[in-house]
Amino acid sequence: MDQLMELRPTQFASVPNEAADTLPDLNSIGLLTIMLRHAPGYRFTVADVIAKKRKIPGPRLGKDAAYGAMDTLVDHRWACRVRFMCAKGHWLTGVFRTYTRFTDDDFREVCRRFTAGTAMTVYCKGCAENPEIPVHTTIRPGAKLTWSESRKAGLKYGHPMEDLMAPGGLLSTAPAPPASGIPEVGPNSQDDASPQVSPSSGFPTVGQPTVGKPEVFNKTGVEDSSSSGAPGTPPVSGEPREEDESSTTTKTSATAQDVMRRTGASEQEAELVLDAIEEDVERREAKIGPLRRYVAGFDDRDLKRILKQLRAQRSSQSRAGASEGARADRTCQKHFVPLDCPVCAALPIEMAERLLTEYGADRRPDLARRLAQEPAPA
Repeated sequence: MDQLMELRPTQFASVPNEAADTLPDLNSIGLLTIMLRHAPGYRFTVADVIAKKRKIPGPRLGKDAAYGAMDTLVDHRWACRVRFMCAKGHWLTGVFRTYTRFTDDDFREVCRRFTAGTAMTVYCKGCAENPEIPVHTTIRPGAKLTWSESRKAGLKYGHPMEDLMAPGGLLSTAPAPPASGIPEVGPNSQDDASPQVSPSSGFPTVGQPTVGKPEVFNKTGVEDSSSSGAPGTPPVSGEPREEDESSTTTKTSATAQDVMRRTGASEQEAELVLDAIEEDVERREAKIGPLRRYVAGFDDRDLKRILKQLRAQRSSQSRAGASEGARADRTCQKHFVPLDCPVCAALPIEMAERLLTEYGADRRPDLARRLAQEPAPA
């Protein structure tokens, strides 16, 4: 029997034409290329990319440019991030990237894979003496999705998945409950959703991800690696209750309550303070142990300073959002590309007229210019 052989293994990454044509800067295209070249399960962080590139002689890659490129990929639906906790309460992160732009159905599938109680195989420094050895665990409540709509809403650290999938949520297929507060009789959003697709094993495989399907990177640092696992994987048993109670927290945890008590922050603000602390730890690649003990060591004035900075940032975003209504959109809300949108420019004139009616000439001056130049159909 003949056997296929190769002299030189394939050593190139394929970048989608759509990404190369529609992403607004070269940094985001380059970062997507790096993400697509690796198989699922690869330990990926932007900090690692920065460190490797800085060893190469030439222009210096700045942190703002690198992390900004990741934000751009999220904004344009070429990537998303999931933050979730294992059974022992350690925060983990999964980074999804894709060869075809994510759709709402893709994001719903991501949320289903990270439903509380789902069994999963992960790499976690806190759960194994050797972080290179995968462990079986179950997902705890509180998973968050950072996707294109998160930044539009001013939520830098993502939407809680439970809120996204709840009736009336941004990704729900079920209507919102009645205004009276009396629950409706009928199926919930899970019942209306399409059948769940069995997730991948989560371990590195040879070749590229399936086109159109999101894949997970492992991520190192404080938020250790994670990947999707088969739903039949048995969970870890016998974890002591004391370890769970002292572990990193969800949005209703004692850690957030402690921040609220010490700073006067609201519940949402306390969560943002904790997110900011975790992001700083991740960027420094520091080892802190349980978040609750780490935050307890902060001086009250330090926590209040973080809260003050976050409030100033949110106030600035609110003012920018208020003034944005009087300006033209920067991005086409239908096709997620910068204006002037080349896709809208090729639409039939009847569809262009409907879009202009929907968004108005102030937000879509490109459509207004086109319709002013082209005669209406007879």
